[in-house]
Amino acid sequence: MVFGVSGKLKFILVSALFVALGVPLAGSRTIAAEHSAATPPVSASAKNTTEEAAVKESEGAASDPSIPEVKLTSRILFQLIASEIALQRGQAGAAYQTYLTLAEETGDPRIAERAAQIALASNAPKEFQKAVSEWIKLSPDNPKAQEAFIASGIVSNQLDKVSGTAASFLAKSKDKGAEIIKLQTQLALMKDKAKALSFFRTVTAKYSKLYQTQLGLARLEALNGNVSAAEKYSKNAFRTVENEETVLTYGSALLRTNPKEAEQILARYLKKNPKAVRIRDAYSQLLFQTKNFDALNVLEKEYRDDDRYLIALAISYVQISEVKKAKTILESVVERLKNNPDDENLSRAYLLLSDIAADEKELPKALDYASKVKGKLTAAAALQTANIYSRESKWDDALKALDTIKEDQEPAIVEEAALFKARILLETKGEKTAFDALNASLISMPYSKALHYEAAMLAERLDDIKTAEFHLKKAIEIDPGFANAYNSLGYTLLEQTKRIKEAERYINQAYQLDPRNPYILDSKGWLAFKQKKYIKAIEYLNDALKLQKELDIYLHLAEVYWTQGNKRKAADVLKEAEKLWPDAAELSALKKRLKMPNAQN
Repeated sequence: MVFGVSGKLKFILVSALFVALGVPLAGSRTIAAEHSAATPPVSASAKNTTEEAAVKESEGAASDPSIPEVKLTSRILFQLIASEIALQRGQAGAAYQTYLTLAEETGDPRIAERAAQIALASNAPKEFQKAVSEWIKLSPDNPKAQEAFIASGIVSNQLDKVSGTAASFLAKSKDKGAEIIKLQTQLALMKDKAKALSFFRTVTAKYSKLYQTQLGLARLEALNGNVSAAEKYSKNAFRTVENEETVLTYGSALLRTNPKEAEQILARYLKKNPKAVRIRDAYSQLLFQTKNFDALNVLEKEYRDDDRYLIALAISYVQISEVKKAKTILESVVERLKNNPDDENLSRAYLLLSDIAADEKELPKALDYASKVKGKLTAAAALQTANIYSRESKWDDALKALDTIKEDQEPAIVEEAALFKARILLETKGEKTAFDALNASLISMPYSKALHYEAAMLAERLDDIKTAEFHLKKAIEIDPGFANAYNSLGYTLLEQTKRIKEAERYINQAYQLDPRNPYILDSKGWLAFKQKKYIKAIEYLNDALKLQKELDIYLHLAEVYWTQGNKRKAADVLKEAEKLWPDAAELSALKKRLKMPNAQN
């Protein structure tokens, strides 16, 4: 049996490469990127610098009316120091709570700001919102507090609460254009794109003549699927100012209606500005879409000394299954850099070549390439190595490779390694060992919705419904838009408890978030069956089967037909399922339970 990592592996490996290369991925921007990261704890070696900063801050505080005169008692000082030590030990929750409590007690906005920084760095949106609310209450005219408050409103989908602050912030901003683009970037992350567009229109109405406003409108219109509006606004911005942002946005808007013109605009700008890396990368991707390989070959020659670009080209060739071309490019990079073993681009090339070799089932070669990876990509290489060993069922070797990945390495890879380890342990040691491993990983990654979700699935298999419910609710708390978690929670409650009303609420929430998900449609159908709404159940289950041929869906549909009295239909459904899964024990078990003809005794 081949036992590999989840489908996320390729994305994670390629993401690691793209991030290292500096190539932006769709959806990679986060609110955290728009704000400064949490201030690191002060070390003893930074004492002098800290003292100078303290003097400057005290001078600033003296002139800032929002900062109260706070007597630094021994108790407050102890709590502040203890909080920073807690942070160093990974106890962000305790540090956050202390800072927030002290902010409320002293009325000092700087302490509230620190609490917000800790929450942001810990990816805790609810805590971030609470800290920011305290911060802006204590310092309502502070631009940093206003900006953070706006961000919290966007994250929590409570735009009505921050519209006044956003308008005030823009009015006082010295660089309105830059702040408008920053606002648009944050709004683009919202799930409710129509609400984001409406908010942006309202807040920027006074600045409609700025090209940044037109640019922001173009991008948000595009996210709402309004092609003509996106083209109109991006053209306005492009005609006002021709720079990388306007060229990229206008070119993107033209892709559907006039890809040839988009190609010409990008090519013309790149010719004038050959060092415009983002234009070059966008132009290259457009050439891949239009299959203009001659133009791509020209670019490859023009930028033959740019290893970052060549590797990005190779990734794109792999994505369109032009593996031979990708290997040629990567091997040329390896040949050029072979005498510089510490060069990061060499490691990137080796990692991609390893992935290609693994796909081509040349596993020894894949392992050899992965072993040559150094530097920042060693964690990705270790994950790749574990994947290769798993293809040969060498579980111990795979686990050893995963154990080389440390907690302070790339978070997405650390998370995937934890999930992969649990899957291997499930295969080799059983549910309890796998569950214990996930719980251990959750100590260092408490905000991983994926780990909570997998822990819930294992808890259910262990018949620990209370624990499964806990982990699913944690996953939902971390990501309120996690449709699969709502669905799993609803289905679990439906099957394992008598809390049908509660189950219905969760399943309906999942359906609102992802109405075309076959597993959610299956849950909707099974819920309707439990409520004796047979016609509705059949409708949902048939819709689910159109999207996904899944044994459980066939079993559910057959049982609904049988219970409804349409025994011929039930038999037809099971007959179709038997063709796909001739040895499935679940089929004979259902026949036996329903006392259907030909049921095995």
